[in-house]
Amino acid sequence: MVSGFVYAADLPEHPKLHAAINAHLLTEKEKYFGLIPFRPMTPSEYRLELIDLNGDGVKEALVLMLGQYGGGTGGPLFIF
Repeated sequence: MVSGFVYAADLPEHPKLHAAINAHLLTEKEKYFGLIPFRPMTPSEYRLELIDLNGDGVKEALVLMLGQYGGGTGGPLFIF
């Protein structure tokens, strides 16, 4: 039986950013995962903070990877 439910934790708060993160990981998959097949990440596998880093009025996204991407306690930090 397949459930039709989608849990709130599975929905990204920032869908365009979520897509950009997965696109980056897919593009760089060999560097990050070697020969392990790529699996798109869920929003629960990263933490993000939006902040204007250079005072130009545009918020950048600081993305801390967790789960399989971060070794469990936090791993790479990306800036988008």
